[in-house]
Amino acid sequence: MSNALALRDNFQSVLNEVACYFQQLGVDVKAFDDNDDLSAVPADVLAPALEQMESFAATLREIPVNEYNDKELLRKHLKRLDWDVPDESIYDLIEENDTIEIYTQDAVQVFRNKRFLEVCSYSLNQVMTTPSFELYYRDPEIVQRGYREYFDLIENPSKGIVESKTPRHILWEVKKIPSRALSMNTKFLTVLFKEDAIAGVLHTTSTTPVESFAVTPFFSKFPSKSDVLSKLTPEEIRKFEREE
Repeated sequence: MSNALALRDNFQSVLNEVACYFQQLGVDVKAFDDNDDLSAVPADVLAPALEQMESFAATLREIPVNEYNDKELLRKHLKRLDWDVPDESIYDLIEENDTIEIYTQDAVQVFRNKRFLEVCSYSLNQVMTTPSFELYYRDPEIVQRGYREYFDLIENPSKGIVESKTPRHILWEVKKIPSRALSMNTKFLTVLFKEDAIAGVLHTTSTTPVESFAVTPFFSKFPSKSDVLSKLTPEEIRKFEREE
């Protein structure tokens, strides 16, 4: 078996294992979509994705499905990675329906929780092998504000836990039909360390699917906020505007 084929087989196996775990928790998550083509993924993308998912799967094995808990999963996985949280109070700020994600400085996702997989309609393969800017669209001004917060935190890690000032906004999945629209509010960010060096960034968000659009994977015109609101019921509109 060639190295490339072995790499793909191992990646497929570990993604199926992770998907199966969360499916037992009632999450509608897939390891692969029907049109996913692993042979098209370069080895230099697949290898680090495999490494991260094997590590994540190993952590999941430590937690029986019926004992799943976001904070326990986060603590155990950070221990596995040998990464440190500079301020343990971040755990007190995590709420039940928050999405939790951790990314390396190379933008590789190394952690995601159950809520992330509930609101994301992409396959695990797509999340792990496609840059996020190819998967999602958001207003460029929001992107700039988010990047400023991120890089300011990287340059000033002594800030510890930072409460995001980026306003609630709409995020669109752009490689799915239908395309899911998400109402997103970034809540807190903190750097993570390994042996006193910055290893990555953890951030929490409040994210709620608000609509799906039957559009092509690459929008000629992205839906506006008014487009989204026009498709909601009055009750949903009031909820969205309260969260904004």
